[in-house]
Amino acid sequence: MNFAKFGDMVKMDGGGGKMITLTQIDKWFKQADIFNKELTMTDTGLTFIKFKVRAIPYHDFLKFLEDLANQKDIPVEQLKEKLQTCGVPGTGKPKEGKETHG
Repeated sequence: MNFAKFGDMVKMDGGGGKMITLTQIDKWFKQADIFNKELTMTDTGLTFIKFKVRAIPYHDFLKFLEDLANQKDIPVEQLKEKLQTCGVPGTGKPKEGKETHG
């Protein structure tokens, strides 16, 4: 999870990228062009707050995605695809060998 290492001054896990914060998730969603009129940062915040922690591990991130997708009636695989193909943090460019799906 490259985005778990990106842009957060508070290292929840010593900088190892094993935990991800809401701020990092929102940056990732923004770069992946997931936010729109139906899915907003408010939605991610309300879903994330259910975990009652400042950062979540990967297995909880998957639960977060499932919950958010169910709330918004979006296929979770669609969210995962956009997140996987949006590129490395801060670049907005897909990883080499990945195509963007617009």
